[in-house]
Amino acid sequence: NYQYVSTLTSPNAGNSQQYGSKIKIASTSIGYRMIVSQPAYNSSQGRLYSYTGTTTDGSTTAWTLEGAVETVTTVGDNFGYDFDITPDSSTLVVSAPNANAYAGKVYVYNHTSSLYELAQTLTSGAITVG
Repeated sequence: NYQYVSTLTSPNAGNSQQYGSKIKIASTSIGYRMIVSQPAYNSSQGRLYSYTGTTTDGSTTAWTLEGAVETVTTVGDNFGYDFDITPDSSTLVVSAPNANAYAGKVYVYNHTSSLYELAQTLTSGAITVG
């Protein structure tokens, strides 16, 4: 059985911003971390939000906004269109498929004390074999 816990709404509400289009949950040492995407935020610049879930007796009792994942993208990049998080929530990988003149970029973040910090930006390029 599932039990209703809460309803989350975008910290930056607006029409057609696609809050919650993708959601991932991972474990932490004190509960859970949930990442929620909003790829159409700010004319499709995109944004991700990190929430922490506290637990009591093995059940999640509350979700608290940890903060927005800092983006280095611009309008139209669709940051957060897709993303993944490691099982321990220490690393977050985020796509921005329209960045770099639609060639796309991938951003790798590491979680520090209470936020995600950008560790690396990946772009497409020629692959040399041999």
